[in-house]
Parts: sequence; C-alpha cells; structure tokens
Amino acid sequence: MLSRLSDIKLPIILLVIIGFCLLFGHFIPVEIKRISYAFSLTLKEILMFFLPFIIFSFISKSIADLGRGALAYLFLLMSLVCVSNFMATCASGLTAARLLQSGLTIEALRSHHLSLTPFWWFYIPKLVSNDLALLSGIFVGGLISFFRMQKIKSIIREMQKISLFFLNKIFMRVIPLFILGFILKIQHEGLLRPILKDYSTLFLLIAVCVYFYLFFLYGVIYRFCVKDWFISLKNMVPAALTGFSSMSSAAAMPLIITGAEKNVKESEIVRGTVPMVVNIHLIGCDFAIPMLALAIMVSFGLELPSPGIYLIFASYFVLAK
Repeated sequence: MLSRLSDIKLPIILLVIIGFCLLFGHFIPVEIKRISYAFSLTLKEILMFFLPFIIFSFISKSIADLGRGALAYLFLLMSLVCVSNFMATCASGLTAARLLQSGLTIEALRSHHLSLTPFWWFYIPKLVSNDLALLSGIFVGGLISFFRMQKIKSIIREMQKISLFFLNKIFMRVIPLFILGFILKIQHEGLLRPILKDYSTLFLLIAVCVYFYLFFLYGVIYRFCVKDWFISLKNMVPAALTGFSSMSSAAAMPLIITGAEKNVKESEIVRGTVPMVVNIHLIGCDFAIPMLALAIMVSFGLELPSPGIYLIFASYFVLAK
C-alpha cells in the first residue's frame, strides 16, 4: 500500500516542483538557487560515478540469466533499436519537410545573459566509462552463460543487489531535490519563455510527433486497451520529468527501470535492456535533431534534401547513435 501511494505521489511532487519554480522562482534569492543547483549537480556526479557499476551489474546479470540465448537476444535488441530509430528519423524528416514547405522559419535565439552558476563545484573522476562497463557486462555475462561459472554469477548477483539498493533506497528518495536545482536554473536564465515564444510552432510539432509516436507504440504493446495503456504511461511520468529537467538519459535511467518494471513481468529483462539502450534509443533526438537541422537549412536559404539524400543521412544518423 505504501509503495502504491509513493508511486502516485512522486509524479505529483515533480509536477508541483516544476510548476512552482517556473511561476514563483523569481521570488527565490539567487544564492538559494545557486545552492540548489550545486546540490543537484553533486547528486548527478554521484550517480554518474556509480553508473558504470550499475550498468555492468545489470547487464552481466541479465545476459547470464539468458543462458545460450543471450547472443540472439542481443542481436534482436540492437536490430529493433536500429529499426525504431530509423522509422522515427524518417517520420521526422517527412513531417518537417511538409511543414517547412508551408513557410516555417526560425530565428537565432537571443541570449539573455542570465547564467546561474552553482554555489560549489563537486567533481568525481570516473574510474570506468559507461561504454567500457557496457561492453564488459556483455562479455562477462556471455562467459557466464556459455561456461556456467556459478561462483562469478553469484558475485554478479550480489553486485546487482547493491545497485538496486543504491537506486531504490538512496537515489529514488532524493529525486525531487535532484530536479529542483535544474528547474531553478531554467527559470533563472529565462530561456523557457523565449524558446516557447520564438520556436513554439516547431517545438509544438516536435512534441506532438514524439508523444504521438510513443503513445502509439505503447498502444500497440497493450493492444490499445485504454486502462493498461494509461497505467503504463503513468508509470513512466517520473522518468520523463527527470529526463526533461536534467537533460540526461543516464540520470533518468533509475526511474526508467522502475517504470518499465511496473509495466512488464520480466524485471530481469528490463534491468538488462534499459542500460544497453538508454543512450542509443533516443526517440526525442530522432525527431528533434532532423527537424531542427532542416529548419535551419531552410532559414538560411538552402533547399530541402531529396528523399534519397535524406535516407542516406538517416542511415548514418542511426549508425552513429
């Protein structure tokens, strides 16, 4: 019961924080904003330091549990990610071309010279990169699954327990404070309103495309059952708000895992899949980057690329991601 209550409260708390900061943030003293922003950056540094350990433990445990089917799982996962990214990128280009042909242009964003600097800087050097942790987790998990190394598997299992304790018992409890500093920074620098004013049409188009694409995918998965459809989307609201405020998929990863585990029964698959795709299956970038790039081209007098040229771009774009 308490768990369900906290699940309901967290999205509401995050929405209240965002709304309060954007509406009344100008009443908050600058020094308080700087302290809050510094605290958020400190929490992010701590998370980024532990993230390679989390990625390694989740991926190696998941692949080890898959056994000899791990290779097929990895191939299928990466293939589906590439297909999804390619479809979203093509949809983005087609939609932007239609709108830009109707005369939409954008102007350079004017600087307001209101930069919020943190009250302190806290930096932790990363011992291992996320990429190395990802590859190591795949390699170790593959060794365990093929050679049935039970002792190493038990160590990996304990590592995942530590990771889950850090995410669920520590990081999840400070999520509201984590996003508070980032929202205050957005409010203080005064960029949100100018962006919405000067780019409202283009940003509205990007937002509509992204959310329609995601809503449609969730609808397909749940066979358009309205109740399950709504619940699954609600479970992902905290992750979406955290990603928006921090502009970091990695920072939102703990909440993505938590939300996804509520939506599916195979929690181990979730813990192995999310760390692998969190930085490559970026639907927002699939829509935003091509749309903004095409809008900039047209605004500077260049012609839209032909469908063949755009498909070549989309292929390289997906491989680069």
